[in-house]
Amino acid sequence: MASVILFPLLVFGPLAASLGAIALVKASRRPQEVGGKGFAIAGLAIGGVMTVASLLVLAMVAPGVLDAPGRGRQKRTMSDMRSLATAWEAYAIDNKTYCPIGGSYVDLRWGNLSPRELQSMLSPMYLREMPVQDAWQHDFEFAVMCRSVEDQDYRIRSRGADGKRDDSEYVPGTPTSSFSRDIVFGGGRFLQWPEGPQRR
Repeated sequence: MASVILFPLLVFGPLAASLGAIALVKASRRPQEVGGKGFAIAGLAIGGVMTVASLLVLAMVAPGVLDAPGRGRQKRTMSDMRSLATAWEAYAIDNKTYCPIGGSYVDLRWGNLSPRELQSMLSPMYLREMPVQDAWQHDFEFAVMCRSVEDQDYRIRSRGADGKRDDSEYVPGTPTSSFSRDIVFGGGRFLQWPEGPQRR
């Protein structure tokens, strides 16, 4: 919608102002021959207003346009994380564990389950092709803990746009507002996720 408004303003605003200015110069130099000084002033004024309006519209829509690729990557990453979690949950229902069969994982620690190990658990039975990287081409990180049948958990993490882990420990149930913040999924829900306008 904004582009429909913006395009004519950006094209015709400066054009009208330029033609108005040219006509005003000619009318001022040869008022008897050319005439139309009032129309020239009107064209210049209308063109100026249209140009200012186009700049205001551009200022309003530019942040959203610039952030669109980042938002798209966030959404794709979150979709892939949901697919991973759904497959992992299905594996756990069939095998009564989130861990590789026969594996012992007593601590929920990032990286204690490699992408290759998880892929051997989930693909192709639960997930035809397992995504191993987020939409920024950074490897997903996994954590799993299986102390007993009753005491189990798992995590999936994307390190965000910058590929760096968050400096501080994330707080479960935290929406974030930066493309660089981690996205974390575990226990059937997002524990840290992007929400609202994002900053770089």
